[in-house]
Amino acid sequence: MKKKVVIVGNPNSGKSILFNNLANTYSNKSRKVYSIVANYPYTTVEAASADLTIDGQEFELFDTPGLTSLTAISEDELVTRDLIIKDKPDVIIQLLNSTKLEKSLLLTSQLMELGTPIILVLNFIDETHKKGIWINFDNLERLLGLTVVEAIATQKQGLEQLAYTITQVGSRDSEARHKKSSGIQAVSYKRSVESGIATIEKCFNQDVPSKAILMLLLTGDKQITSWVEEKHGSDIVAQIQKSLSEDGVRHSKNLPNIILQDRVIWVESVIERVITEAKMTSNTISDKIGHYSRHPFWGWPILAGAMYITYLLVGKLAANQLVGFFEDVVFHPLYELLGGAISSDFLREFLVGDYGILSTGLGNALATAMPILTMFFLVLNIMEDSGYFTNLCILVSRFTRRLGLSGQSILPLMLGFGCKTMATLSTKILDSKRERYIAIFLIAFAIPCSPQMGLIMGILAAHSFTGFIIVFGVLLLIEFLAGVFLNSLLKEEDQTDFILEIPPIRLPRVKDVGVKLYYRIKWFMVEIPPLFMVGAFILFVLDQSGALVIIKQALTPVVVSFLSLPIETVDAFLLCLVKHEAGAVQLLTLTDNNLLSFVQVVVSLIIITSLGPCVANLMAIIKQIKLQKALVMRVVILMLSILTGGAVNWSFKLVEMINIF
Repeated sequence: MKKKVVIVGNPNSGKSILFNNLANTYSNKSRKVYSIVANYPYTTVEAASADLTIDGQEFELFDTPGLTSLTAISEDELVTRDLIIKDKPDVIIQLLNSTKLEKSLLLTSQLMELGTPIILVLNFIDETHKKGIWINFDNLERLLGLTVVEAIATQKQGLEQLAYTITQVGSRDSEARHKKSSGIQAVSYKRSVESGIATIEKCFNQDVPSKAILMLLLTGDKQITSWVEEKHGSDIVAQIQKSLSEDGVRHSKNLPNIILQDRVIWVESVIERVITEAKMTSNTISDKIGHYSRHPFWGWPILAGAMYITYLLVGKLAANQLVGFFEDVVFHPLYELLGGAISSDFLREFLVGDYGILSTGLGNALATAMPILTMFFLVLNIMEDSGYFTNLCILVSRFTRRLGLSGQSILPLMLGFGCKTMATLSTKILDSKRERYIAIFLIAFAIPCSPQMGLIMGILAAHSFTGFIIVFGVLLLIEFLAGVFLNSLLKEEDQTDFILEIPPIRLPRVKDVGVKLYYRIKWFMVEIPPLFMVGAFILFVLDQSGALVIIKQALTPVVVSFLSLPIETVDAFLLCLVKHEAGAVQLLTLTDNNLLSFVQVVVSLIIITSLGPCVANLMAIIKQIKLQKALVMRVVILMLSILTGGAVNWSFKLVEMINIF
């Protein structure tokens, strides 16, 4: 039987990179495993798993979303809590952020009450040393009776010791270590709390749950209460509620605060005995960079500078130079060679014609999209690993409450600039359904995902930077207006406080950036070219059957008359329904062929960005808010996109008329 090992820890504590290191060092499969790593919280929103073999023993390793407390609120935290409570792993590996030891130990105090063997991994010890903080991990082991491993996950330091420790947990030596431990060990709660726990414990005739579960029952956790009811019966739950009512403990409104205070006292007593030296250090350059990146004034010029540099690298360098090289030197000669070698007109049109699966499908994916996205992913990886995104979240979060969103919702919105599908799934970190619905709508509406963002920059590179400002200015405006409207329309709910741990600004490691770039390009090569070819095939079938002509004729009043766009842009809009970047590539082709004016480029880019979710994103939306609401959202977004494009088009016409007069 495989032993189940679960990695847990606070958000941004290094869980995913430790998972990757263990999985790819001790995996019993040839296929590499990779969980996305970034220097900001909530990168992982669903559990990932891998099979390991260490010294002949087989294990199943899980990477989990960040967890701050067993009193979980958001759906992603519930995923982790269910895994460690309901599935009963054999070993829990908790990553402790050495630079934020107090916060990590608050979680440790609860995990110890589960009764599951725990390994503590002190991560980021190099950063604590730089700050003049030294942690005596021998004292920590003796105090808690747990095995502690020092590690620098990014450099694989401590990995071998951790792997050996995993094989030893539960052995006689490990049990002996626990029995010989000295000091405080578990939290000692006030008499009223311990009395309540004892009251609940008496209600179980046998198979008494762990103290952690008893604590959650005491505080009235709904999910755990329902789970206990399923497992032990409704009579037990009714008896617990009756006993607590008679005891009077549950009536205390301050019960959660009392429990938290006892845990804080426990953490402080541990800290006093394990921090052997702490020196005040002056603000480092990274601290100052982080401060100014989230500063209410200076943060915006820094953001503008970052966007402009990205525009130059992605738009001017990748789009103008690399795309031209691949198209002119590699693919166009190949199309001509294939066209000349194929005698069948139908087959030639099917492969390399106007809607050929090679020319419009595979060729656009590899020759046009891949060079641009490679450069954009490189820039994105550097921003992620540097820790800039978290500071950007704090900078922008000042405006989210105007949209009916708590500051925490800025994280899914920011993730939308990477992948809208994953951003939609990450809305499970939000507490209220209302807030989740608004965030999902805004992600699907006018936020370009990273592939589309890169291609937009490539298209706008042929024009002035003014086009970039207009396009993203309009998108920002309609996002804001949509959020304000939804905020006033939907029923108001209580908002939670925005608490976000700020990671330090770090110089990204070349290897880490390169590995992530490799996996993102690999994802692109596996996922995107087939979708491009499917889109091209659909257009080919529509063209050959005559349906495309009918569709274009039906859309002429909207596309040509209202939006003032050439009818060829319908091809791009149809491709957007499959994959947004496919539509963007089609627009890039029209731009390169001088079929679009500056105004038409601006209008068409606004439309394809706000046209609505692609197939993958739509599936994620259905998963989050069910089919009926998802379809209504899809139709509303489509209508808003067309109206916005028309408003921009006629605004340009109005300005032109004013200039004439």
